[in-house]
Amino acid sequence: NNVNSGKMFTIFTNDVNQIKDIVSRIVNSLISAIIMLIGSTALMLYFNAKLAFAVFVVIPLILFVAFFIIKRLGKFFKEIQKKRDNLNKVIEENIKGSMLIRVFASELDEISKFENVNKEFRNLSLNVVKYFSLLFPLINMALFIGQLLVLYLGGESVIDGSMTLGQLSTFNMLVIIFTAPFIIISFITNFITQAVVSLKRVNEILDYKIEPHIGQENIEEFKSLELQNVDYKIG
Repeated sequence: NNVNSGKMFTIFTNDVNQIKDIVSRIVNSLISAIIMLIGSTALMLYFNAKLAFAVFVVIPLILFVAFFIIKRLGKFFKEIQKKRDNLNKVIEENIKGSMLIRVFASELDEISKFENVNKEFRNLSLNVVKYFSLLFPLINMALFIGQLLVLYLGGESVIDGSMTLGQLSTFNMLVIIFTAPFIIISFITNFITQAVVSLKRVNEILDYKIEPHIGQENIEEFKSLELQNVDYKIG
C-alpha cells in the first residue's frame, strides 16, 4: 500500500540486476586491481623508495577527484532510480487504463505525461555521463604527473650515476603496472556506485516492517452486538 507498483517493478528488475552484475563481474576486476596495486607498490619500494614516494604524492589528488565525483554520482543515481520508478508507473497506468484513455480521448495528455517524465529521466542520465566522463581523464592526468616526476627524478639519478638506465626502465614499467589498478577502479566506480544505491533500495523493501492488520484479531467471547448512531433508509 505504501510502495507503488512502478517502484516495486524497478527494484525487482533494474536494482536487482545492478547488484547481480557487481557481484558476478565487477568483484573479479576489483580483486585483481587490489592485488596488482599491492604487488606493484611493494616492488617499487624495494627497487627505489625515493622514486616510489614521488609516485605516491599523486595518490591524495586521485582520492580527492574520485571522492568528489563519486559523491555526486551517488546523488544522481538516487534521483535516476526515482525517475525510473515514475516512468514505470506512467507506463503501467497507460497499459492498465488503456480502455479509459480511449473512452475519454486523452491519448495526447498521456503522451505528454510520458514525454515529460522521460525527459527528466534522460536529463539526469546525461548528468551522470558528464560527471563520469570527467573521472577517467582526471585520474589519468594525476597518474601522468606521477610518471613525469619519476622520469625527472630518475633521469637525474641516471645522470649522476646512482641509477642505471635499465633500473629506471624497470621502475617505469612498475609505475605503469601501479597505474593500471587506478584506471580499472575508475572504470568500475560507476557500476559500484549504482549498485550501492540499488542495494539500499532493495533493503528498504526487505527490511520493511509490516504493521499488524487491524480488525483481524481473534475474539474469544462474543455474546451480543449493539449498533449505535446508525441511520439507514430504503429506496
